[in-house]
Amino acid sequence: MRMVSSPRRFIRLVVWILAGVTVAALAAIASDRVQFIGTVMSWAWRPAALASVLLIGAALAIVIGFPRRPPQPGEPTVAEPVLVRPIVPACHSLPNVIAVHSLQAEAGCTSLAFNVGVAVAAGGAIDGRRPRTLCLLRAGSLTASVGLDPNRLTAYFRDCRVSVGDEVVDLAVRHPSGCEVLGLADGVIESSRLGRLVQVLRRHYDLVVIDSPRGDRWVTDKAFEASEVNLLVTPPTDEFVEAMQPWFDMAWEQSLVPRLALVINRVGARPIPKVLLAAFPNHAAIPEDPDAGNVLERPWVLRFESSAGRAIRELVGTLLPLLAWREDSHAA
Repeated sequence: MRMVSSPRRFIRLVVWILAGVTVAALAAIASDRVQFIGTVMSWAWRPAALASVLLIGAALAIVIGFPRRPPQPGEPTVAEPVLVRPIVPACHSLPNVIAVHSLQAEAGCTSLAFNVGVAVAAGGAIDGRRPRTLCLLRAGSLTASVGLDPNRLTAYFRDCRVSVGDEVVDLAVRHPSGCEVLGLADGVIESSRLGRLVQVLRRHYDLVVIDSPRGDRWVTDKAFEASEVNLLVTPPTDEFVEAMQPWFDMAWEQSLVPRLALVINRVGARPIPKVLLAAFPNHAAIPEDPDAGNVLERPWVLRFESSAGRAIRELVGTLLPLLAWREDSHAA
């Protein structure tokens, strides 16, 4: 992060003042041995002291009186947190299925799931083409803000009570980034139907990202079972421990820790609690983005000035090496 110029000027002035004081001190020491220096010092100390005071006052006036340079486009205006490099399991086969689970309400699970899908659709490559990605997102205020209607999928499941056919792909809405989206209302899908839906989506997409619904353990378990990697999303608070405990016990009992990664979302300037990083060997951190905006209309990963977007792109590159994520790519 670039610093403003006023503090730099102040530091340079302080350095020059200290250098002057050092020279004066050395001269004072030498005055006892050299008569000429002693004569000069006998009458020059008062002007020198006055000049030092004036220089210090001028430095303070520059810092206080001169306006700070306004931040340039893309330049961060607040200190960014120091983030650890993501340590997450990589998907080594195609197609990939990733499930994103929220450990707490309002953890940002839907936004993260969508940004992962957009990052791959906009910047990935496989066999000389752009990957085809789909996000199965929980319906809510975020999806409603861009007119994503979950009733289309609800009506489909009502009419097709047993099977799930390839025609379900036609219900997806294509985002300008190339990522396709299906809206899923709460309580509409049960675990066996989610499993059949994922089987169909695997035939059409290189990556499927599941925004796993909260409150239905059977559906959550099916989303976990159908996915190569599962991301557990939590804000950087100590209250997450109680919500994490069932996942922690299940992961160790069933030897599933290598498939799990804890994603600490909305990290601020405060250090991440150590208990969060110690909970799982696989973890990543996403900083708070001060310019939230509408995440579906303009995802973080497409804002190349966004610190959250940079962290998610790095996470995607670690998760999906086969999709050849390029950091310097731009959305079409």
